[in-house]
Amino acid sequence: MRTTIPRGAVFRAGGIWLVRAVPGLWPALVVVALLACVLVPLPTRVVDLLLSTSLAGSVLLVVASLRVDRTTDLLVFPSLLLGLTLFRLALNVSTTRLILSQADAGRVIDAFAGFVVRGDFVVGAVIFAIITLIQYLVVARGAERVAEVGARFALDALPGHQAAIDADLRAGAISPREAAGRRAALMERSRFHGAMDGAIRFVRGDVTAGLVITAVNLAGGLWIGTVRRGLSWADSLDLYGRLTIGDGLLAQIPAVLVSVAAGILVARIDREDGTRLPTLAWIDPAMLLVPAVFLVGLALVPAMPTLAFLSTACALGAGALWLARRRSESERSRPRPRPREVCVYVPPVLASDDDFVERIAALRGRIEADVGLPMPPIRVLEASSEAEVRVVASAAVLGRVSMDEVGADVVVVQVYRTLLRHADHLVDATTFAALQEDVRSMDPALAREATNLLTVADWVELLRAMSRDRVPLPPAAEVFAAVAFDPRLRTADGRAESLRHVRLRIAPSFVPALVESLERRGPVTYVRATPDLEADLLARYTNGPGHGVLRLATGAVRRLRAQVEEAAGDGGCVVLATAAARNAVALALFDRTARFVPVIAVEEFAEAGLPLPRDVVWLDVLGPV
Repeated sequence: MRTTIPRGAVFRAGGIWLVRAVPGLWPALVVVALLACVLVPLPTRVVDLLLSTSLAGSVLLVVASLRVDRTTDLLVFPSLLLGLTLFRLALNVSTTRLILSQADAGRVIDAFAGFVVRGDFVVGAVIFAIITLIQYLVVARGAERVAEVGARFALDALPGHQAAIDADLRAGAISPREAAGRRAALMERSRFHGAMDGAIRFVRGDVTAGLVITAVNLAGGLWIGTVRRGLSWADSLDLYGRLTIGDGLLAQIPAVLVSVAAGILVARIDREDGTRLPTLAWIDPAMLLVPAVFLVGLALVPAMPTLAFLSTACALGAGALWLARRRSESERSRPRPRPREVCVYVPPVLASDDDFVERIAALRGRIEADVGLPMPPIRVLEASSEAEVRVVASAAVLGRVSMDEVGADVVVVQVYRTLLRHADHLVDATTFAALQEDVRSMDPALAREATNLLTVADWVELLRAMSRDRVPLPPAAEVFAAVAFDPRLRTADGRAESLRHVRLRIAPSFVPALVESLERRGPVTYVRATPDLEADLLARYTNGPGHGVLRLATGAVRRLRAQVEEAAGDGGCVVLATAAARNAVALALFDRTARFVPVIAVEEFAEAGLPLPRDVVWLDVLGPV
């Protein structure tokens, strides 16, 4: 038994297939449509619609070239330029057929011939000639030259850009995926400039073709009007000349717009970050006043159009005033960073002492030399109270100095000790940014690698910990290299121990300098906790912000610190030696104490090439802990 398929199902299946196939067939359909415009006589209404589409498409290209952030965002532009050029040429053939066959090319051409050129053949011919000259000699030639130079530079710079990408990849500054993305973007940019160099040559050919078509329309129209239709030369020139000029304007105006769009696109300079400067960013309000004054001067000259010049000058002055107000409002609304500074509030008698103020301000350099980090400026302000001196940073009181029978010299010393003891409070992201900028100016790859391994927050905490430990920081490049070239920091566990790893790496820089500095002050005594005490302290230590928390009874802490004071003697210095893993515990024990007790790990002595101290005073705690 034969089964029959309903005719509706066949048509429905064919329609579905056609809809699915159209996205892949649209280039062929466009070619067929262009051939139809050339071969098939089109009604005047269809021609009007196509002419308006051509005009709108050219305006759209100009707007698109002005709005895109990067030239590569409009990779389809060469294809669009070629398509619009061929579309205009096909329309020229259709309008020529209508003009010569029925002396009527539609309402759009008639409107351009009547309204734009006022129906005067001479006026229209002059306007058409001017537009054609501008298009051929200025816009098209300039855009072609810019596209040619852009393509040449893009091709010449291709090996250098590829070598730079390979170098960044080998240095570890970028990942393989990022390198592949950069190479793809580089190839897209090169192909785009090459395609533009070729496609923009169609524009100059379009101008030449437009001139030839206009001449053919005019000559053919005169012959048909006088020979076939029996019109006089004047009537033929008026009829066919007017239609020819209208057709030529409708062909040249979109061509000029497309050429302008192409010139804008190939002449723009892409920024590295992909952003665009504001349109009026380059205009300063004072710049507008110069032409305004110039026009006012011209307006005062006799026989000059005073009203026109004064109106333009007033418009420029109003623009300058508006731009100045806009800039001031933008500056006021822009969030301003709060300046970092240390304020020392002192009684009026000290605030008026210039020598005291200079000595306090000079403490900044001493702190920077001791800590090795850039410090904020120090200001002396008058306090309402005369009983004490307050040291304030970021709204936090770092310390107080009583003024009972204390002179200016003692205040300077106490302020210095307070700042040194709380130097970590003065370290923030600005401090890290300053160090990063110094390293970037010398070795950009090193700065990128070190910043990729640790976040800004990790870096700030690392620098704060080193300033808390009063570790004299070596040059910033050494610290960045210690981070960048330590394989242990590439794991999560290693990053958690970043302070210990970095201290070990820079030990050759800071340990000898620290020991030498202490020995210049007086005899140095090395103390160390007994293994039992170290184990007991470690069991009572909890990680936390800063040096963590050491849960010891106040009496036990006091007795341990007393043993350190006794070991130091009069005028001596004490160094607490410990294992690297116990550094945090030992530092927590002497955190914020008046006496500076540096903690140096045994492994840091070995890393610095110094012998381990032989005479060691062992610490133990008496009584309950």
